Amino acid sequence: MKKLLLSVILVLPGFVLWGQTPDEQQVERAYESFQKTFRSEQQPAEPTQRFRGNVVPLQSVVLLPAWFFAPAAASQFIGISDALSDSTTAQQQAILRALAVAAFANGCKVQNISDNYYSDHGGRKTLGKFNSFTSLSSHGNLNYELLQTFMSGNGEAIVLLQVNHEVAGTTPIESHLELFQSETGDNLMTRLMFDIRTDTLQQLPAQASWLLKEEGKKSDINSNIDNMPQVLPLARYRYSSELPLADPAPDAYTFDLTNGLWCGYLSALAVNLEQMQVFSSQVKFLDEDFNDQFQDLTRIVYHENIAFSLHRITIIDNRLSVELEKTNTSASF
Repeated sequence: MKKLLLSVILVLPGFVLWGQTPDEQQVERAYESFQKTFRSEQQPAEPTQRFRGNVVPLQSVVLLPAWFFAPAAASQFIGISDALSDSTTAQQQAILRALAVAAFANGCKVQNISDNYYSDHGGRKTLGKFNSFTSLSSHGNLNYELLQTFMSGNGEAIVLLQVNHEVAGTTPIESHLELFQSETGDNLMTRLMFDIRTDTLQQLPAQASWLLKEEGKKSDINSNIDNMPQVLPLARYRYSSELPLADPAPDAYTFDLTNGLWCGYLSALAVNLEQMQVFSSQVKFLDEDFNDQFQDLTRIVYHENIAFSLHRITIIDNRLSVELEKTNTSASF
């Protein structure tokens, strides 16, 4: 991702952004607020190595059904639960997540701010640090039909929903996603947060959240349903298809599934949506003289309302990729 954004800086016309729109001001305020919260958190010195190391069991390979990889229509959506001990709770969580993705697909607001820090040492500029913060939000009133259900041996529920907008019997969904990545040298830190809110008219949870913190090979995942923490097993996961799959596109982003199917799927959606509008970015440059060293900050800001359709999911060597296509208008369902 860093290489793509840096190439965008090179091909975009270089200019200083003297004035900002309200949306640009909003994403910068959100980024500054996130940074304050992030710094104030008491992060453990050694994050839980939930899925790493020889002491963590390696689960059997899960053969996923063919319908998981290519929904038959733009109005069909996949939902995936955590590995939970209760199958009813797992299915409810998977349905809620599928509805949230459907709301994003129908139309979501994407805001991103990326900072590239350079240092000038005797006239030689080097990239010292890269930060990227993306916020996605959406809401909708959806009606759904459960088409398919699959329970993995790990306790994960996977559902396929037919989703429609109708006047009667709809479920209001509000969903918010934040992706923060910070890269310094070879060290990459990721924080991915997903929050969903609805009501209980259709016996679904009123609230669900999920948070991944990852740095190097250390990772920690927290999941809540109706503000109740869910106990997630210590395990490493593997997945494959019942049918042969075509290779992903050469430039596709792929995501390791060791931390679970939902983790890889959500990461793929977040990064692909983040990159979908990168070429409409606005660029500005800030300079700072620090300890006789000239520091240059290149900031990229963009915001857009987008809709998309999901064409296919690919899993090769336990790495998942998604193929999304931007649509100019809200999805027709």
